[in-house]
Amino acid sequence: MDANREAYSSWRDETRSRLHNERLKDKLAPEVQPHAFGTKRISLENGFYEIFNQSNVSLVNIDETPVMSVTEKGIKTTEKE
Repeated sequence: MDANREAYSSWRDETRSRLHNERLKDKLAPEVQPHAFGTKRISLENGFYEIFNQSNVSLVNIDETPVMSVTEKGIKTTEKE
C-alpha cells in the first residue's frame, strides 16, 4: 500500500504541474488517491495533459453533465454544446 501511494503521489504531482487550471488538476489528478494506482488506465503519453491547457479544449464529465445528443458541432450536454 505504501509503494502504491508513493507511485500515485509521484504521478499526481508531475501531472498537476503540467496543468494550468485548478479545476482540471482536481478532476484529472486529484490530491486524494481515488483507487489503487494502475488499476485504471492512466495516460503516460507525452503531451496528453497539456492539451487540456488549450483554449479550444474542455473537459466534459458525463457524471456531472450527461450527454444529451451528438450535433454537427460536437456534443450537447445538460450544460452546454
